[in-house]
Amino acid sequence: MWLAFALTLPALGQDVVAITLFRTGEFLQADAGSPVPAPASDGEDPFSILSVMEMSGEFLSDPDNLIFVRGVTLQPPTGALRAMDFFDLFGGFVLFDTFTSQSALESAYRAGNYQYTFGSLIVGDQVYRMPVPDASFPEAPHIVNFAAAQNVDPSQSFTLEWSPAAPEQGGATVEVFDAETGEQVYDSDTLVGAVSSAEIPANILRPGRIYEVEVTVTRLDVFEDGTIPSFYASAASMTLLPLKTGSDGGGELSIQSIILEPGGEVQLIIECQPGVPLEIQRVDALSAVWQTIQSETPSSSPAVVVVPLASFGDRSFLRVSQ
Repeated sequence: MWLAFALTLPALGQDVVAITLFRTGEFLQADAGSPVPAPASDGEDPFSILSVMEMSGEFLSDPDNLIFVRGVTLQPPTGALRAMDFFDLFGGFVLFDTFTSQSALESAYRAGNYQYTFGSLIVGDQVYRMPVPDASFPEAPHIVNFAAAQNVDPSQSFTLEWSPAAPEQGGATVEVFDAETGEQVYDSDTLVGAVSSAEIPANILRPGRIYEVEVTVTRLDVFEDGTIPSFYASAASMTLLPLKTGSDGGGELSIQSIILEPGGEVQLIIECQPGVPLEIQRVDALSAVWQTIQSETPSSSPAVVVVPLASFGDRSFLRVSQ
């Protein structure tokens, strides 16, 4: 009875499909000077390591498979054996740790052979080795036109420049977030190779706003995707900096005046950003859902917008958005 049952169980060790090792350092640049390590946030230090043993879809589809896992570990080139815990969000077994300094992480996770062991009660230990040739981080990108980034004309494209260039075996990404809302407004996607600049297109940013920019340079240390499991290791340094926009001829978005004209139309004088679509919205009550009653793209600021009186109903609260 037991023998028949055991023969139907999957060979769990064969369900390892990918092994990844990511090392990341976060830096801040608050002025034209060099970036410095970011302070700890939410209990996590600025230098971190994340390693994932990704399991197959077949393994993940049956939670009972975890019953037959004796343990999953990572043995770095030096130091103590590390346990890896299962997290469904990552689709496998995870090791995550943070460090207060770059040197501390580089000392704990040095160059050399990283040995991963998947312990199964059915098939025994499955051992996988990934040689990592470099334990250092790429130099954090230093934004060389920091001053220009504090007064960006949002109606024009802006090229952010940094030094040194990203590693040749790797690349860079640039992401821009609204500092007030946290919304991502731009993502460069991966720029491959030794890049040292990225263009933020025109009319992506709004006037008179503060943004947070993340410039990340990554060195690819291991990339083996023709094997099962595949192996991937990288080291990345991220510099965070503020970016501010000027008004470019327009001020803070606002309705300056409302004039009822004799012909049964309403004239709105609106301070706005030229060249960016502008919407006039209304509600009967502030608890209602805002409705757009007219939209256009102004060529100058302040803009004069004429709206038919019938669009307002018996009573209206107005707002404008860009």
